[in-house]
Amino acid sequence: PKVNKMNYVVIIPAKNEEENINAVIDSILSQNIPPKYVLVADNGSTDSTASRVKSLTKKHHNLICLDYADNVNYSLGGKIARIIREGKKYLDELDADYDFIVKIDADIRFGNDVFNRIFEQVKDTNIGIVSPLPFLRENGNIIYSSTPEWHTSGDFKVYRKTCYEKIGGPVDDYGWDCADNIMAREKGYDTKVLLGVHYEQRRPMGRFSIHEGSKRKGIGDYKLRFSYLYFFIKFIHEIFRYPYITGALYYFYGFSIAHIKNRKRVLSKEQGRILRRLFWSSLFARFRKRRFYVFQKFRVKRATVTG
Repeated sequence: PKVNKMNYVVIIPAKNEEENINAVIDSILSQNIPPKYVLVADNGSTDSTASRVKSLTKKHHNLICLDYADNVNYSLGGKIARIIREGKKYLDELDADYDFIVKIDADIRFGNDVFNRIFEQVKDTNIGIVSPLPFLRENGNIIYSSTPEWHTSGDFKVYRKTCYEKIGGPVDDYGWDCADNIMAREKGYDTKVLLGVHYEQRRPMGRFSIHEGSKRKGIGDYKLRFSYLYFFIKFIHEIFRYPYITGALYYFYGFSIAHIKNRKRVLSKEQGRILRRLFWSSLFARFRKRRFYVFQKFRVKRATVTG
């Protein structure tokens, strides 16, 4: 296939990922469009993650391992956003020449033509942030993400450099991976999930337990200024998602406690209006396409994955 040449750098936040780190690095370095640099930001691993990466740097001149555990004070809910910003700062100090900056989790899987397919679709567009479509495997079924097409995924996020710099990077708080989409759109950029390009999530909540992740989603949705009607719809939706009722209750708890404590919002009032308008305008299209989790969970025919 035609290779769509683009310059990009990759940042991988990692903590205790010795079982996954080699595979994700190999996947990135084997792309038919190789990155300028791959920076693994080790966040205080107590296993062999850092040593594995450092051994690979001897073979790959564009692979870097940095330890941020001792010199970065992470704010609540925003440590990943801080790693991305610190990583970009480090790469800029190297005078790295790139058009896109990519944040990738250490525990995902994807094919070696993913970046070529991404850049093919964004090179001549106004897209500022883009993600492939994530999926999970549940009991033999493929379950695709049901987030709106404007809401790029936090575990595989591609920023156009000009867009990243205009929004000032992701915010240090809960909901950073949703807030950056709104900030980008406010600055005149599009944000998009590429439904035809896929990657596999191996842990639906990252390093958090499912209950802790559900609680954090609730806190984040409050801080992002989602409406109470949205909160109710999301609560009902979570009842049907593993671990079913308990996950929904933790989501309810997170949203409610953030409301009671009047937690500081991530978005301004105007940005909150943009978010709610985008959500409601996409809701019916997602319902029509049956992209919600409950539709996929109980369908009879099992899907196949391409890409």
